[in-house]
Amino acid sequence: MLSRRLVKQLARMLRAESENRGKRSVAETLERAQAKGYTRCMLVYEEHGNPSKLSFLEKGEWLPSISIKNASFAVGEEKERRRLPGLWKIHAKDAVGEQIAALFETPQASEKMGETLGGVEMHASSSEISFSFEGKKVGPTIKVRGIEQPQKIDSETEVEE
Repeated sequence: MLSRRLVKQLARMLRAESENRGKRSVAETLERAQAKGYTRCMLVYEEHGNPSKLSFLEKGEWLPSISIKNASFAVGEEKERRRLPGLWKIHAKDAVGEQIAALFETPQASEKMGETLGGVEMHASSSEISFSFEGKKVGPTIKVRGIEQPQKIDSETEVEE
């Protein structure tokens, strides 16, 4: 339940689409994202119904993952339905924040970031990821456990989940 809410809120902050992977393979999910014009795909993994990791795929290659301690939401956020203009600026507060910022920056996001004056701002650091809009906290606050480097997988090896 918490993982689905996180996915929906992240999609809202990033002006992206979300869908449940269900029994689809990671390759099928990436293929669907690419068919919609996305170059990067974020997968939210969970343990016991709670989000545990944000993993990123770009052009079939795994990027570093963000290990999650927990996620919480701004008060009243579930009632807030207004459309947000999307990610406009990323504030990296430290070296880990810069790594996180790089994972969220895509060619599509970079084009949109300069289009409007103002929008959703992401604040990334070694301890958390949060979002704000017009000076108010919006969306999820994700407590970060750390950054995990991608595992090298033999191309003939099937990834099991």
